Amino acid sequence: MASSTSVDGATEITLSIYDLCTATYIMTFIQEKFASPAYKALSYAWGSPNVKRPILVNGCQHLVTVNLESALRRLRRIDIDITLWVDALCINQSDNTERTRQVQLMHDIFDFAEEAIVYLGEVPHHGLMAMNESVSSSTTTVHYDDSDSDKLEIFRSRYAAKTPSRTFNSKTGMDYAFQIFCFLRLLAGEPDLNHLPCFDSNSRQFVDTKYQRNIFEGLRQLLRCRWWQRIWVIQEVVVPKKITMVYGSTVAPWDMFVNAARWDSRNRSSSTPLLFPHEYSTILAYFAWIILDIDNMRELWRVSRQTALLPLLRRFSGRKASDDRDKVYALLALVQNRTSIIPNYTLSVPAVFEVAVLDIIKTTKSLTVLAGDLGRKDRQDLPSWVPDWSAAYDDLDRRRAEDTEIYNATDSCLIYVQDEEAEELSGIRQHLGLTEVPATEDYVKRFNDILGTSDRIDCVPDDRFDGGRRTGRPSETACLTAIDNFYTARSIAVCLQNHGSGIMRIPGLHVDTIVLATETAYSNEGLLPVIRSWATSLSTHFLNKNKNYDDSRIGLGDAFRTTLCAGKVRTGSEIEGFSIRRINKDDHGLIATWFLQELGSHALLNSSWKNLFEDLEDHYSYTSLEPICQNIDATIRSATVRRTFFVTDKGYIGLGPANLLAGDHLYILLGGQTPFILREAGSRTSYRMPSQKRLGVIERQYFSMVGDCYTNGLMDGEAMHEWREIAGNIKEDSKSRELINQWQLCKNYLRVWRTESEKGTAILRSDLENDPGAIELTMEDDLESLTQSYDNARKMELYTSEVSRWTHQFHNATWWRWRLRLFQAARLEIKQINQDLADAEHQMDGILELLNEQDANDAKLHVYLV
Repeated sequence: MASSTSVDGATEITLSIYDLCTATYIMTFIQEKFASPAYKALSYAWGSPNVKRPILVNGCQHLVTVNLESALRRLRRIDIDITLWVDALCINQSDNTERTRQVQLMHDIFDFAEEAIVYLGEVPHHGLMAMNESVSSSTTTVHYDDSDSDKLEIFRSRYAAKTPSRTFNSKTGMDYAFQIFCFLRLLAGEPDLNHLPCFDSNSRQFVDTKYQRNIFEGLRQLLRCRWWQRIWVIQEVVVPKKITMVYGSTVAPWDMFVNAARWDSRNRSSSTPLLFPHEYSTILAYFAWIILDIDNMRELWRVSRQTALLPLLRRFSGRKASDDRDKVYALLALVQNRTSIIPNYTLSVPAVFEVAVLDIIKTTKSLTVLAGDLGRKDRQDLPSWVPDWSAAYDDLDRRRAEDTEIYNATDSCLIYVQDEEAEELSGIRQHLGLTEVPATEDYVKRFNDILGTSDRIDCVPDDRFDGGRRTGRPSETACLTAIDNFYTARSIAVCLQNHGSGIMRIPGLHVDTIVLATETAYSNEGLLPVIRSWATSLSTHFLNKNKNYDDSRIGLGDAFRTTLCAGKVRTGSEIEGFSIRRINKDDHGLIATWFLQELGSHALLNSSWKNLFEDLEDHYSYTSLEPICQNIDATIRSATVRRTFFVTDKGYIGLGPANLLAGDHLYILLGGQTPFILREAGSRTSYRMPSQKRLGVIERQYFSMVGDCYTNGLMDGEAMHEWREIAGNIKEDSKSRELINQWQLCKNYLRVWRTESEKGTAILRSDLENDPGAIELTMEDDLESLTQSYDNARKMELYTSEVSRWTHQFHNATWWRWRLRLFQAARLEIKQINQDLADAEHQMDGILELLNEQDANDAKLHVYLV
């Protein structure tokens, strides 16, 4: 914590630094037993790290950014101490370990603060030098209540409508911030701007007066403050209960800003809105958007206190951060229990982004995070399937990605993640909610109870083997593998394997190859000519191919018009809220009207477009004066801007990412809401099993992700029938699969048993040497005969049912004869595992043909993305 006071013209900070763990405990203790510590949390933009000014911290000089020094001057008081939490002073920014730990406390810091003070900065070109040269700086508070009447009267009288030429600016020395805050105060309290100076009916003769220009220029300058663009401010203003805004010499509550922003929404929805010049309306609209976007998040937080990470990243990642890792970390406090991500500043930026994507997939059990134009990257060190959260904000791409929830290309198939370094089959275990090893060894019954069906028992291998011992029943591993196969074949849930180093293996089906990629519509300007060129290219393509559109349910024209809207229509308004619905037959005439605007239906008479509209009734009746449906216009623009129209070899048509190329591949990736466009990224050769080189090498094709796409005829699970047919007909050879599993289990168990028995050897030798009553035995004696003399083989198996149980019993035995018996049982177990291992290795030499067949089947159902 830092207390700020004024000492001989300098800003002195008394800084108290706590050990992290102790500080956390003290904060919790005080919160529960007494009261929250009285402090305010400062939210500000750091500014340039290259220009700094000195302050005193505990009597010692400390350099801080200009913006922080200005904030401390504005906030200090002569008569009282102010206790502030300031990140630059309370966190050692050069220590990544401390940053990692402190970032996890940011939520509590701003939640426990009595208020958050937002310092926007000083007014540009006004009074900055004079303020910095003074010992103290006065502030004027707009309270947003009845006590503001005197301030507002000064504002009204100073800028009476009869003197519109008078204004405030830097040259006259008027208080820029005070005027802006008074203007916002009046907006927040007045339903009608006719009551405001220079906007009333008597002032209409002075259209676009200098006064108005300065009002809106001042508001524009306020919105240009760096604070609005910081990623950290989202948490810093969403979590606190009270927020105070400071701009230059003027202070006001956050609620005043919110209600002023709501005025703009009310004005635009009014039947008689107050009309402004376009540049003024743009400033007001931006002010309303940036304020309400944050406040809507505050409202959501107050209701549920958490949200999902993906919508936060899409909504706010365009904001600035001095460290790109904070594009993720700055939002985690708003997610809380819905993520497993822990801030770690020792990770690289690509690693943090990759962790975020995998965590979102695990949380949502879908590939929703991959929706959007993934080729739109500023960073070149990211895997193709990882969005660049540091790239410039693109609201159109965000809205388009969010709208993909309306589709269901993979029949609601779920997806779970198996990390390379995680325990084998941990992904399916977590998906099933199996947090503990079953208490019963009857795995088949247990998993039947979990699934509610015994159908998947067909997938259980015939050979029953568990840890080097044939048991006559399927092991847990065999049952989990069977469930994995069962879920995959029926597209209930599939496994994404994270291989690390930016590579993942994901279940997917190759649908077709792109053969025609048309001109991209890069902006709203000139959109109509580009779309008309798409129509020409589409008609010409099918004419040159001398083939008809394959989908017998609908014609080519129906498919083209549906594709222009991406199969959906946006309805509603900004005031009432927007909603998305699927396209219906009544929309097609409206789409034709939009396409033929300014031309009329006579354009179809001798045009290649004719076959795209002739299925509509009265398709020759459209005139150039037909009104354009605004919902259709907005929908087409949203669906097509920065998209490329494509046609596949089989005749599928659709809209894909801007950088789509002919030769790219159309895929269904299970767990996705839409199809995806992939591009070949070369092949790589590696050992089929690095630990068993005798099984040979395999060459795998890798792909890069271009992005999601709309493909007419594939958005509602149509391709999943083919997936289930292929997956259901592939009968994995149980012998080879179980043989490899057996070999792997043998290797693992052999290593564990050898390790434990070697530890036991030293203990047992010590027992035999120190016990005078011990019989003369050597470790090289015939163990089987010794076993028979002490017990039978059936009981020996009981001793070795689990290596952990054996170890526990061995180390807790108090009689050397009992330890000897256990040791002999372990030696027999090792002998049996060695025999099974030798058998497995001998047989594996003859299964290469089967493995090659399985590899071919794997290529049909899985994709490797880099």
